[in-house]
Amino acid sequence: MIEEGFAVSELVTSTVIAMSACLLVAGAATAAASPQAPTSSVQDRAAQAPQAGPLVVEPINNGFVIIPEVKFTKISEKNKLLVGAYGGWLLNKTFLLGAGGYWLADRKSSDGSRMGYGGFVAGWTAPLGSAVRVGARGLFGMGQARLTADVTYCNSDCFGWDHMHGGPPSSGFTGVRRVIFDQHFIVFEPQATAVIRLGSKVALDMGGGYRVIGAADGLEKQLRGPFGSVGVRFGPF
Repeated sequence: MIEEGFAVSELVTSTVIAMSACLLVAGAATAAASPQAPTSSVQDRAAQAPQAGPLVVEPINNGFVIIPEVKFTKISEKNKLLVGAYGGWLLNKTFLLGAGGYWLADRKSSDGSRMGYGGFVAGWTAPLGSAVRVGARGLFGMGQARLTADVTYCNSDCFGWDHMHGGPPSSGFTGVRRVIFDQHFIVFEPQATAVIRLGSKVALDMGGGYRVIGAADGLEKQLRGPFGSVGVRFGPF
């Protein structure tokens, strides 16, 4: 009986030891499989990693602009005023593509002068601060002018005398006559520009340039010349 009790006690002790060893092994495996807390260096790197910011949508300021304006110039060596307008599509507040037209404001002048022209307009501006833009613009097109001049004339004895290119003939001279010239021409107007903001959709448009005339059959000198312009711009700035 004593030997049987001792055997049972030894069996129980062995079982307890084996179960304890299994529990220790299982605990070690669980600890190894569980995630480790990040070290301070890992946390610092995570804090230094760039964070994605919010999506910002910036509108592109495209739109139509119209600019009524006046030009101060000389025609036939006389001070003249041209009125008109230009306009077109403004791309990203920088590039302008459009058209324009101008004519003499004084259509009842004493000398009978008339002039009008128009054509394709292209321009470019760049910001110079928040309220000023500077750039360049050009017009290329066609026009028509009516000019008057006092010329000498002669009788039938000098028929065919070219009064535009030369002095009076040696014989047959009778006097002076006012004549009218109607002439078509080609025009090119490059100019520098400055735009000053007056409001969200209104600006002062100023410029200066030179009017180049071609294909005017000898009247180019009377029609070409420098000019200054000022207008009010309506549209995106």
